[in-house]
Amino acid sequence: MASRKRVIEPALSTDEEFKTPEKRVSVVRGSQPDSDFMRWGVGETCQYLQREGLGEWKDTFRAEKITGVGLRYLRDADLEKIGIKRLGDRLRILHSLSKLWQIEAELSKVKAFRQRQTVKAVKIT
Repeated sequence: MASRKRVIEPALSTDEEFKTPEKRVSVVRGSQPDSDFMRWGVGETCQYLQREGLGEWKDTFRAEKITGVGLRYLRDADLEKIGIKRLGDRLRILHSLSKLWQIEAELSKVKAFRQRQTVKAVKIT
C-alpha cells in the first residue's frame, strides 16, 4: 500500500514568496471622477449625477446647493428631506456615492504608497 503521507515541499525563497495581487477598483461610469471631489461646486456635483445616470435629481441638488463637501455628509434621511421620496432612488444615489468614496480611498492609498516609494528612493541615493 502506498504511503498516504503528503510530501512536504521545501519552503519558498524570499524571491518566490506569495505576493498579494493588486486590488481592482470598480470605475464609476463615464470618465474617472475628479479625485478631489471636496472642491466640487454645485455644477460639478450635477455633472457627476448625470454621469451616474441620476440626472433626474440634478435640479433638486442644484436647488439645495449641494456641493462636493455636502455629498460627503448626505444620508438617507437627508435625501428624503430634500424631496427624494422613493427608497429605490435614494438607494441608487447612496450606492453611487459609496463608489465615489471607495475610489477616493483607493486613490489616497496609491498616493501614500507612491510617497513612501519616493522617500525610499531618496534614502537609497
